[in-house]
Amino acid sequence: MNEYLLFYKKRIDVKRRTRERWDVLISAYNSSERVKRLHALVDAQEKHWILLPEYKYEQNERPPSNAHVGAGEDEEVVMSAFIDAIGGLAGRRVVVDITGFINSYVIVLLAMLGQRGVTRVDVLYGEPERYLNSERTRFSGEDVLQVRQVFGFEGVHTNDTSKDLLVIAVGYDWKLVSEVAASKEHAKKVQIFGLPSLRPDMYQESLLRSRMVAEALGPEASDPRNFQYAPASDPFVTASVVSAIVRGHRDEYPRANVYLSPLSTKVQALGFALYYLRECQNTATSIIYPLCGTYSRETSEGLASAWQFVVELTSEPSQKDLS
Repeated sequence: MNEYLLFYKKRIDVKRRTRERWDVLISAYNSSERVKRLHALVDAQEKHWILLPEYKYEQNERPPSNAHVGAGEDEEVVMSAFIDAIGGLAGRRVVVDITGFINSYVIVLLAMLGQRGVTRVDVLYGEPERYLNSERTRFSGEDVLQVRQVFGFEGVHTNDTSKDLLVIAVGYDWKLVSEVAASKEHAKKVQIFGLPSLRPDMYQESLLRSRMVAEALGPEASDPRNFQYAPASDPFVTASVVSAIVRGHRDEYPRANVYLSPLSTKVQALGFALYYLRECQNTATSIIYPLCGTYSRETSEGLASAWQFVVELTSEPSQKDLS
């Protein structure tokens, strides 16, 4: 049985306060309407904002209460200080709204919660009605500083790079996809497209952007055998798809280095992280991400719908039904 399909998700009614109540809500602040609305809808005893340094908020632009200013050169430092500031989380009902997070922070936060004794976390994500500039929407700045492994998701790699595999979840940021592809020039490249997409028109918009990276991806970019699909709003199916891709490659090349790069939705980034934590630790597998100095504070309009995902940070997925 596919263990990822034992996890549960459900839609949230975005027209009223959540029925469930949590002890702690963790959200990343940005200027998007969906981030602020979902934060207000969640019923939690404590609500904490983290201001990621890449958004460059000045003091007079910050939310009035429970705002922790992230400072540091990498995700590990920023998130570790933030969780320390909140205090003990073990044994408490924790919910994380990943809507305003940057993908690399989603990945690091999931691992850190497990390390701090959180065995189950509910994860929320608010879908936009539309992106501000359709396929031309810019989520990150053009200043890609480097492509590197995400802290805590570094693999034990071999020197033989002849059979390397790079799995990229393709999103709108063609510049990021291009940088990651160029960093693993000789690796076999498999693209994961978000299908179904968050909204009906977003898949076509993503394809329009992905054509701009064809040169960086090389001849494999147009080979349908290297295309895979996973729902943009389902981390568990995403994890299952990534697992199957890597397993198939390693069946043929057991010592191959594998690099994973989730450059699409935060939900798919969550799926990549979940797969890695359950199957890839202490292997020749890394999650790599292009680091940018700045990210756009506001990229979308409206809150179309929202999802709740139950993520078990133990060895076995939960059997509890949310319905």
